Amino acid sequence: VPFHINTIKNASKSDEGEWSFLRINFLSPGQGVGRKDEQPFEDASAHFVRSLTFKSTDGDRYADIANQISNLKRDAVKKEQEKKDMEDVVEQDKLVEIRNRRPAVLDNVFIRPAMEGKRVPGKVEIHQNGIRYQSPLSTTQRVDILFSNVRHLFFQPCQHELIVIIHIHLKDP
Repeated sequence: VPFHINTIKNASKSDEGEWSFLRINFLSPGQGVGRKDEQPFEDASAHFVRSLTFKSTDGDRYADIANQISNLKRDAVKKEQEKKDMEDVVEQDKLVEIRNRRPAVLDNVFIRPAMEGKRVPGKVEIHQNGIRYQSPLSTTQRVDILFSNVRHLFFQPCQHELIVIIHIHLKDP
């Protein structure tokens, strides 16, 4: 019977003599574990499977299965968290590029955090309704920030410092 990974509480492997046991515990009402909104329906006449135990002499296979279940559960939680984080992301308008002349450009700019883990200098261009950071690695690696989405823009010149800092706080990150 197929079931969703979120219905699994945990999976564990144990050894007793030459036998190995794989125990899969499920979430069920009345355990006091898990959030209320993720619990299945509460019906007084419903029955739930709380755990399954499998027995075998192949302990390595059970260890592999327990690891796969743990990894799948971790990935599902991570995906759910990313989905929750993206709920409050506001879709912004498109950047209107300057077409009749070349935009003002600031070269050798490092963005933080670095895109895809690579710290390479790019350039910042000022357009009609915002700014664009363009990575030299690829034309698809760019960050557009509209002026309407900027809450604060801090400029720290390089007086007694090695670098100039331009820090942008957004209204809707």
